[in-house]
Amino acid sequence: MAGLLPHSSCTQIRARSMLGVYPPIFHYSVRLVPILRNQEGPVDPCAHYASLPAIIADRAARTPDAPFLAWADGVTTYSACAEDSARRAAGFLGLGMHPKDLVLSLLSTRRDAVLALLAASWAKVVLAPANKWLSPQSLSALITYINPDWIIADEASAHLLVRYRRILPPSERWIMAPAGGDTEPWTSRERTKATLPAPDFEPDDTCYVDFTSGSTGMPKGVPRTHGSIHSISLSAIQALGLQPHDRHLSLFAAFAHPHETVARAAVLGGMLVCVDSLRPSTIAEAVARHGVTCIMAVPTVYSLLSRRIDDPRFATLRLLESGGAVTPEPLIERYRSRLGIPLTPVWGCTEAGGIAVASPSGQCRIQGSVGKLCPGFRSQLTSDDPSDSDQEGELLLRGPSLAREYFRLPDETALAFRDGWYHSGDVFTCDTQGFYFFRGRTDEMIKVKALKVFPSEIEQTLLAHPKVAEAAVVPENGQDRLLAFVACAPGETITAQVLRAFCRERLEPFKVPRIILLPSLPKTPSGKILKRALSTGLPRPPQG
Repeated sequence: MAGLLPHSSCTQIRARSMLGVYPPIFHYSVRLVPILRNQEGPVDPCAHYASLPAIIADRAARTPDAPFLAWADGVTTYSACAEDSARRAAGFLGLGMHPKDLVLSLLSTRRDAVLALLAASWAKVVLAPANKWLSPQSLSALITYINPDWIIADEASAHLLVRYRRILPPSERWIMAPAGGDTEPWTSRERTKATLPAPDFEPDDTCYVDFTSGSTGMPKGVPRTHGSIHSISLSAIQALGLQPHDRHLSLFAAFAHPHETVARAAVLGGMLVCVDSLRPSTIAEAVARHGVTCIMAVPTVYSLLSRRIDDPRFATLRLLESGGAVTPEPLIERYRSRLGIPLTPVWGCTEAGGIAVASPSGQCRIQGSVGKLCPGFRSQLTSDDPSDSDQEGELLLRGPSLAREYFRLPDETALAFRDGWYHSGDVFTCDTQGFYFFRGRTDEMIKVKALKVFPSEIEQTLLAHPKVAEAAVVPENGQDRLLAFVACAPGETITAQVLRAFCRERLEPFKVPRIILLPSLPKTPSGKILKRALSTGLPRPPQG
């Protein structure tokens, strides 16, 4: 094994230049938002540290009437949200919940997911928001794996309680969220006027259990601490140049990383907007109604949204954050030329607590790059292949927002968290200016004719064709070749032969895949393509 590469020129230059890359964060609240002075090393999560309930309570005390949470037919202020969270927390404890109890959430709406996270934090219980759209086998395995003490569900997920009753807690530990407004009680105990002050937490106390996407296998739980939420929020605020007046719209699924937009908005005193549809018209309406300035979504959602990119209701937007998968350059350029705002590619992972690489606010991005290391993180590149250059390897990370373990998975923890570093499994190159370029996953790297191929390169080549909307490349079973699944843009048609010719003009011969055309590719609820389903279960008509 080649081991850890010596700090290459990209690492050294990055470390020296971080102070110049990111402007100092403003003193909006000295107690809540410290300046990130030590750019090379980790941000100290204990410096001016505040838990999520403390941040909400502070905002409620200083700007009680400022809007915090908006949805289709309502808006709630910071003071109302703090009161609501305390009331629900009192109701939870009145039912018999105890601090550190594990609460499985099967809620369907983004608004309810936010309310549940805040109420659970206030009660000092640990929420575990799960993907209720997993296959029956996978969801059953997930419930067995986390073994929850309580369940929060709603009408849309009530049938799951019946289906999985055998492995769930007893029914007296089920909480049903009604379909009504935000003030409607979730438990009978909420009808009392008992409330709770914002509790005290240590930075290492677990706020909730976040889950990896499961796009490459069974979702793994990641304990998300209050300290990590605070530090990743400060890092993202500075990296992306977020401001107190920003209004945030996250188009991730309700269960996916709810802390990211909640904490960013709360730390700055901004507003979080919730929608539960990916229809472009619904999103445009929400943007116009609430003056949304920042959107967070995966590239496939932006591709869908690009059909309405000329809609004047998008006029308030200034930041379009694209993560969770590689953002195609043609899509970035489409937004730049038609909306006047390019997509901002970022790279992050559940284990890091959010984004760890992003294009610095106000600076030009190098084409093909996902940006530079965000404040508070340190990195190294490592490779098992001695033929790799010093500028390429698996990305290793450390920093205050990094998880330290997987939830109840000691073997997986030992593989991913070693010697103080998180091994991401993602391969990057890094140039002399500190810009990172994603190459692919170590577990997706394919050997074709004994040569190393990363599917991402072929996928990006296919996505460069104007008629292609989605592409995923996997190894062809039992053969030393590549197989590409492709979906055309709406209203477009193309043949596999034309796409292969397009690839031959741009790729080495051994990288040109066999192509299968499909109406659409399988995805997670957040829009990430499920390659596992393509590799194992879809019919493969004989195409080019």
